[in-house]
Amino acid sequence: KKKVAVLDFVNAGPYERLDYLKYLLPQILISSLVGQEGISVLKRHRLQPLLGEETLAEEGFLKDKPFTPEEADIIVEGSWAEQPKPGLSFEETPIMIKVIVRGVRSRKILGEVKVQGKKQEFARIQKELIAGILSAISGKKSAGKEAKEVVSSWEAAEYLGRGISIMQ
Repeated sequence: KKKVAVLDFVNAGPYERLDYLKYLLPQILISSLVGQEGISVLKRHRLQPLLGEETLAEEGFLKDKPFTPEEADIIVEGSWAEQPKPGLSFEETPIMIKVIVRGVRSRKILGEVKVQGKKQEFARIQKELIAGILSAISGKKSAGKEAKEVVSSWEAAEYLGRGISIMQ
């Protein structure tokens, strides 16, 4: 099984009003990846040592990159940004979500997924993200079970995201 770590997302846009997506988007991806054939998702509480050691290695303090015993083979990292246009309301403002899937040891990018849509298209956005990530992990055009939506609407995502943010 490939061990996958999903990192917190980064706000690449000018507005802070969607900062709860930092934790919500990874949680959606984790929920979708669990149960996929050939994938083992690294538990969130085990990511901090992994990330800390990777940072030390990148800064030259570690020659070899030692990781936790439950080492990730694949990292999923991403960002989002609102794409404001004059005259559009908050609900009509498109959001762009970008995800990079890369091998840990090789640092090779296995795939990039970009999905854009309005907030009312959140179900479609998450299905496309999940399908693209599964494809990158497997190396196949269509992989695993059909991507399912985890959160049914933007409103539900907003409530969940704010709750997860408070718990962090």
